[in-house]
Amino acid sequence: MYEFVGKLRNVNLNGPHTYLPYLAVEFAQYGAMLVGLHNQKHFSTGSMVLPEALELPSHPEGFDDVVRMAMSGELSEPSKIISACEDFWNGLVKWAAEHDYVISTIRIPF
Repeated sequence: MYEFVGKLRNVNLNGPHTYLPYLAVEFAQYGAMLVGLHNQKHFSTGSMVLPEALELPSHPEGFDDVVRMAMSGELSEPSKIISACEDFWNGLVKWAAEHDYVISTIRIPF
């Protein structure tokens, strides 16, 4: 997720915006995996990950919007994608802290 938010911000500044739909789907898919792990959910099939994740009791703010955007295919407006993904990222950071999860990255020494 950390990598995806970096890519999102880079694309927002430098383009190409054609990459945003792919990023939104990645945010949704990997976010669903995190939500599934937190809720100890075994998803029934790969095609049901997103709808089943929406039904779980605990998930970050902004998650629902990104998942619904990805499932509906409404991925043509760059500003909406960026806003939804940023909202989800902010919700994820808050949610992780509330559950004592650590989001970190080790700096590469060069």
